[in-house]
Amino acid sequence: MLGYRSLDDLKKQITILADSDFKFFANLFTPFADIEFIEGRSIDKKYLSGFDALLVRSVTKVNKELICGSGLKFVGTATSGVEHIDQEALAKAGISFSSAKGANADSVCDYVIAALVALDSNCQNFTDRFLNRSYGIIGAGEVGHRLITRLMQCGVRDVLVYDPPLREEHDSENRLIFSTLDEVLSCNVVSVHAPLETSGSYPTTELLGAHEINGLQTGTILVNASRGGILDEVALLTRLKSEAGFERNERLSCVLDVWDSEPLARKSLVEAVDIATPHIAGYSAQAKQNAIEILRGKLIETFDIEAKLLSSESSRSTALSEVLPRESLNDPVSLISALYPLKELSEQMKYGSMHSKGPGFDAQRSKLRERNEFQTYVIDQFVKLAEADRQFLKGLGFRD
Repeated sequence: MLGYRSLDDLKKQITILADSDFKFFANLFTPFADIEFIEGRSIDKKYLSGFDALLVRSVTKVNKELICGSGLKFVGTATSGVEHIDQEALAKAGISFSSAKGANADSVCDYVIAALVALDSNCQNFTDRFLNRSYGIIGAGEVGHRLITRLMQCGVRDVLVYDPPLREEHDSENRLIFSTLDEVLSCNVVSVHAPLETSGSYPTTELLGAHEINGLQTGTILVNASRGGILDEVALLTRLKSEAGFERNERLSCVLDVWDSEPLARKSLVEAVDIATPHIAGYSAQAKQNAIEILRGKLIETFDIEAKLLSSESSRSTALSEVLPRESLNDPVSLISALYPLKELSEQMKYGSMHSKGPGFDAQRSKLRERNEFQTYVIDQFVKLAEADRQFLKGLGFRD
C-alpha cells in the first residue's frame, strides 16, 4: 500500500487521467481526486506526466512504451477483457492494476438473448424453438457461466461447454458439461465468450479457423460477443458469401459484435452477417456502474484512502408496463425486441459501413442510449402473458 491518507489530509492530491467515457461518473472520484478526461484513443505518453492513476477502456493500449517514466502508481480498465493491457510491464514498473472482471457479464448475456430473438422475430413458436435448441458455449468465465445459468433456468436442456482451462480446475460443485470443441460446434447455437489468448497452453487466436467454420452445420447460429481475433474473418466471410441468398435453415447465420481491427470493421463482413454491431454487448447502465465501483474500490485500496462506501443502484427496478407500449407486452419476442432493438442497431452499423458519410464505429457507440439490463425490469400485473411465457422471461433474467 502507499500509506494511509484521510480525505482531510489528502486535499485531492491524487490525480487521475481517465477516458472521457468516465466523465459521467466524475462525482464518484472528485471527493478524493483531481480527475481529467481525454478521448481513449488519444491517450499518449506525453499526457501521463503528473498523474497517479490512469483509467482506460479497451480502446487504449497500455504497454511498456506508454507507461515508461510516467510516474503512474495505478492503472485500471473498465473492461473484463485485458488483452489491451501489458500486465507484465505494469508489474515490472511497480504499477498496481485492476480490471472490472464480470462487470458487464449480464449485459453481454442480454445481448446474446436479444440477438436470438432478432433472428427469429417472425417465428410463430419462438419459445419452443429457443428451448429445444442445443447450445454450445465457448468459454465459461463470468459471461459464459451466467449465460449457461440463464439458459438452464428458462428450461433449456442441451448445453455443452468448451473451456479447457476451466475444465482442469473443475470441481464437483460445478455442474457444467464439458465437451470437445467439435462437439460444441455441432450445436444449433454456438456462442463465443472466450478471452483472446495469443500464447500459453490454450491460445484462442483464430480458435475458429477455416476448418471449424466450414464444419459448422447449415442452420447453425454463430454469435461472437467476445473478441474479434478468435474467429478467422476471411474464412467466415468466404462461407457466408458462398451461402448468400439461401434460406435460414440452409445456411450459417452469424451475429458479430466484435471485429479484428476495431475501430475498423471489414465492410464486406459487416454486410454479410445477419446482425452487426459496434462492440456494444457490454454496454448498459448497470455494467458501467459496476465497472466504476470496482475501479473506485481498487483505487481507494491502493492509495489507502478513507472514503464512503457506495450504495449500489443495481437493485432498482422498473415495471415493464411503465416503459413499453401495450402492444409490446403480449409475448416475449415483442417485449425483448422493444427493450433491445438489435435489428435497428445492426441496420445503423451496416448503413455506416456502406456510406462514407455514415456514423463511424466509435460515433455509433457513443450515440447509443443508456440501456438498462433485463434484470432491472419487473413483469408486473399489466403484462398479459401466458404463465409459460412469464416463467420463460424470469429464466432469462427478468423479475417477477
